[in-house]
Amino acid sequence: MLATDRKDYILASIKRVGTVTVRQLALQLHVTEVTIRRDLEEMEAQGLLERVHGGARRLEKKGILSFSSEYKMMDRLQFHYPQKEAICKKAASMIEDGDCVFIDGGTSLLPILPYIASKRIKIVTHNILIQQTFESTEAELFCLGGRMVPDYKMTVGPIAMKALDAFNFDLTLIGCAGINMHTQTVYTAEMDTMIIKQKAMQNSHKSYLLVDSSKTNVKGFCNFTSFSSFDGILIDENLQTNEYPANFILVPTKDTL
Repeated sequence: MLATDRKDYILASIKRVGTVTVRQLALQLHVTEVTIRRDLEEMEAQGLLERVHGGARRLEKKGILSFSSEYKMMDRLQFHYPQKEAICKKAASMIEDGDCVFIDGGTSLLPILPYIASKRIKIVTHNILIQQTFESTEAELFCLGGRMVPDYKMTVGPIAMKALDAFNFDLTLIGCAGINMHTQTVYTAEMDTMIIKQKAMQNSHKSYLLVDSSKTNVKGFCNFTSFSSFDGILIDENLQTNEYPANFILVPTKDTL
C-alpha cells in the first residue's frame, strides 16, 4: 500500500472514531509499527492530527488557550508524554545535590520526579500532582498553600504568593500554555498561575522553561514573558524550524509512540 493510501486510511479512521493506536493501524494496514509511527509523525507535522502516547487523535482547532478551553489536567497527562519525559530527564541532569528547586504546575513537569528522587535537594511547588505522587527518602518537598484550582491541580492566590516569597531558588523550572516562535513570546492560560511563575523566577538564580514542540505557536490568554527571560528553554528536537534562539536546548526524544 502506498504511503498516501495509508495516510488517507488513517485520517478516515481518526474522523470516524476520534483516536487510533499504532498497534491497531499496523495490524489493519499490514505494515510495521515503525512505518505507522513515521506516518503519524509526518501527518502531525502537516497539521493533520495530534500524536498521543501510543497513537494519534483528531486534531482539535487551536484557538486561544484560556482557563475554560484547556483540556482537563489528567486528560493532558498522556499527550506527548515521551517528549515531556525526555525534557524532564534533561532538566533533572542540571540539578545537583544541595540545590533548592521550584517546580511549576502542569503535567509537563510531572515526569521529572523519578529522575530527582535520589537527589539531596529541596523542592518547592504549587503543583498538586507532584504533591500526590512524590516519593523520596532523599529529597525534601515543600508545598505552597493557597486556593486550589481543581482543573489545573495547582494552588494560587495571596497565601501561595506569601509562602513563595520566603524561598530562594538555585533553579526554577517553568511550564507554559504555548510559545510564539516569531515574537518569542511565552503564554499562560490565565493570570493567577502567571503571577506564581513570575515570583518564582524573581527569587531564582537560574530559570528554565520546559515546553514540548506541540505547544509551538499555541497562543495563550496571557502574555507571560519573552524567551530572553530564561537561562535556557528545553524543547524536544521535533521542533519544526531551522532557526531558534541561542538559549534553546534541543532535547533528543526516543520515539516510543
